[in-house]
Amino acid sequence: MQTYLSQFGILDKSDIEAIMPYVSRRTIKRNQFLIQEGLICNEVFFVEKGILRNFIVDEEGNETTYCLTFGGQGATAYSSFLSGNPTQENIQAITDVEGLVVSKSAIERLAEANANWMKFLKKVSELEYERLENRIFSLLKDSPQKRYLNLLKQNPTYV
Repeated sequence: MQTYLSQFGILDKSDIEAIMPYVSRRTIKRNQFLIQEGLICNEVFFVEKGILRNFIVDEEGNETTYCLTFGGQGATAYSSFLSGNPTQENIQAITDVEGLVVSKSAIERLAEANANWMKFLKKVSELEYERLENRIFSLLKDSPQKRYLNLLKQNPTYV
């Protein structure tokens, strides 16, 4: 997680150390949920090992997976995290997952006390928007085969 936080060039060592008292370890067993539809997301999970999937369920009960999260990446029901409204998505472990979790209240405290954390959150928000837009465009224009080949190319270790 420290490597992930430092890669943006915004947070210095003391900024990163400031979050560590708020970080706790969590294991999510295969098929268990990080969050389910209808709940409010109040945390960010950083995947160290394993794979999570984000999916929605339509009116007929069909599941559509639209995002996979691998080791070295963060996961949250982002719109619920931002708004405080119940999420429409599910995040489930498709393997046993090990990671670190930080509460929204801890992140907000850091951002209020330190401008670097506010800049970091702004950057993460921009990147999340870009990732969302790329997923939407890919779902609308790319064939399933092309999306699978891109997944293999971007995550060869996991797939």
